[in-house]
Amino acid sequence: MKKARAVTVGVGANGRDIGMAICHMIRESRCDYYLFFLSNESRVDVYEPHIRPCLDKLHILYREVLLSEVDDFLTIENTIKNEIQIDKDRLEAESDEWNWSADYTSGTKSMSAALVIAALYFEFDSLSYIAGERRQGRVLPGAERIQNLRLHRHYWRAIESRLGLLADSGQFRAALDLLDSCERQEEIATDYERWQLLLDLLYAWDVFDYKNAHKYMLALKKLKLPDYINSWIKKKELVLDDLTRNNTIPSLERIVDLYHNARRRLYEGKADDALSRLYRMMEMMAQHRIRKHFNLTDPKLPAKMLTPDLEKKFSECIKDGIFKGGIAKSLELLADVGDEFGRSLYTEYASQKSRVRRLLDKRNFSCLAHGFLPITPEDAKALAAELEILLNAHFEGWKRYEDILTLVPLKGDIRS
Repeated sequence: MKKARAVTVGVGANGRDIGMAICHMIRESRCDYYLFFLSNESRVDVYEPHIRPCLDKLHILYREVLLSEVDDFLTIENTIKNEIQIDKDRLEAESDEWNWSADYTSGTKSMSAALVIAALYFEFDSLSYIAGERRQGRVLPGAERIQNLRLHRHYWRAIESRLGLLADSGQFRAALDLLDSCERQEEIATDYERWQLLLDLLYAWDVFDYKNAHKYMLALKKLKLPDYINSWIKKKELVLDDLTRNNTIPSLERIVDLYHNARRRLYEGKADDALSRLYRMMEMMAQHRIRKHFNLTDPKLPAKMLTPDLEKKFSECIKDGIFKGGIAKSLELLADVGDEFGRSLYTEYASQKSRVRRLLDKRNFSCLAHGFLPITPEDAKALAAELEILLNAHFEGWKRYEDILTLVPLKGDIRS
């Protein structure tokens, strides 16, 4: 990778001292190309007598830009940005990738500030200035030292803020894509790994891939983490372990997890996705009650566990010796066996007077199911509210999972 550097050139108290300092920087930095921003005075007193001869002697490529205004910050900023863009386009079209930096050792305050702003705007690799032993405010010739300020940590903090906002809004895939677009520099490697594992965990959990979520959690636990992330993991790891081991069972944990998943989709404005998840949640609530009533260790209800009358009544729902009823038939079965949840819902549900039934039917006629009906956020919010009423009435203990299965928001960043 080739190196390019943008440099502001001022006059200072002594043009020769400034020229020698910048020549020292040129010899030490060994860039392949330099772009100089000059004032009329610095061109005459510094650049022509000192810097240009140094560049020609070293056979280095360069270009100079004369600034008509040296104290008008906005004009200088626009000029510097435009000229850098011209060179970036030209250089990158001619050869390999270029690593840009900026040196603001000299120049007016407006020139230096504009160059720093441009460096951040174009995400330069670093900033530099000449330091060293001073006398009467001037760095002594021969005592020059280049101070390099790497900017990756600065860029990373801004990226971390965006990662946190995306994660807190449930957009885990978008956060992973943003992380993937970042250059993984050595100074951010540890933070990068923490974010990678945390976002992998959240995304896997969000798509119900509990096995991989559990794997990422175990890997995350091995890293040095802030206390609040360790607390976050401690609250969730036992439930995630249960979800991983009982991946095919309609447990209470899965019902509550699905509920929160639907709420995250609703927060994103994806009402169709939210309503589909709430529909599956209703199915799972009925399956959970069936499993509990018949004391099943397996999620499937064998037909032989039904009385002969019930087996005959639900014969259309029995496939390969297993009861496979939908929501309505599951509620009817629950009502017939005396389950409180089924009895409270079935009669109204079967008559199609139920508010829950009307909202669930909207899912059946939506674009994600069998029709073309648009789903509004109000539809999804209304069904979520109805299902929470049912959870409170018939699913004792679900509240203990409420905080555990709320994956976000996170707190701050994940620096240790």
